[in-house]
Amino acid sequence: AAHLIGKKLILVNFAKQKYEADFRYHIVQVRDHAESIALYGAEECERLQLEGRFDAIVRVWWMLMLYSKRLGFFSAFYMQTSHTFPYLVLAPSYFKGQISMGTLFLLFRALGNVKGAFDWVITSYATLTEFRATADRLHNFLLAVERQKGGSEVVRRQEAPDGSDTAMAPEAALIAEGISVSLPASCGGRPIWENAGLTVWRGEYALLTAPEGSGKSCFFRALAGIWPGTSGVVSMRGTV
Repeated sequence: AAHLIGKKLILVNFAKQKYEADFRYHIVQVRDHAESIALYGAEECERLQLEGRFDAIVRVWWMLMLYSKRLGFFSAFYMQTSHTFPYLVLAPSYFKGQISMGTLFLLFRALGNVKGAFDWVITSYATLTEFRATADRLHNFLLAVERQKGGSEVVRRQEAPDGSDTAMAPEAALIAEGISVSLPASCGGRPIWENAGLTVWRGEYALLTAPEGSGKSCFFRALAGIWPGTSGVVSMRGTV
C-alpha cells in the first residue's frame, strides 16, 4: 500500500534533482558570463530563463508536498492502527479462555517484533524514493557517458600508421588519414568531410582555411576524438 501511494515520489524526486541542477548550472553560467550578458544587454532574457527554471522548481516542490502528505497520512494511520490490531485479533481467544494472560503477552511481543520489521519499510519509504531517484540519475549519466565514448570511431595512435602513404612519416608530428566527419543524427547526419587528410611536420605551423560553416572546428574535434559520427586514423607524436 505504501508503494502504491508513494511510488510517484520516485519521479517527483528525480524531477526535483534535475530542475534544481539545471537552475544551479544556469546561475553559474550567468555569473561566469556576466560581462558578456551586460555587453549584449541580455539581462532581461537571462532573467526570464532563470524565472522559468525557478518556476519549474516551485511546481515540483508542490507535487513533492502533495505526494509526501498522502504518504504521511497513510503512515500515521498505519502506526496508530497497528498498536490496536493485536488486541483485536487476540482478545476473542483470551476471553474464550483459549489462551492465558501470559500467552497473550508473549503473542503481543511476537507480533510487535514482526510489526517492527514491517515498520522500517513504511517509515523509510520516502528516503528510499530519494535513493531510487538518485540512482536513476547516476545510471542515466553513466549511460550518456558510454554513448559518447562510442560516438567517435577515430583511431588514435602514438606512431605513424602501417602502410601510410605519407613520406618521411617519422618526421611528422601529426598524420590524419581517411577522416570522415558528419553532423549528429539529430541534425540530419549530413557529411561534412569525407576521407580528408592532414599532415603536420615537426616545427611547422599549419593553418586550415575554408569557407565559413564548412566544418573546420568539427574537423579538429574529430582529430581529438570528441565529435560523434567520425571515422579515420590519427597518428600523433607528443603534444600538437
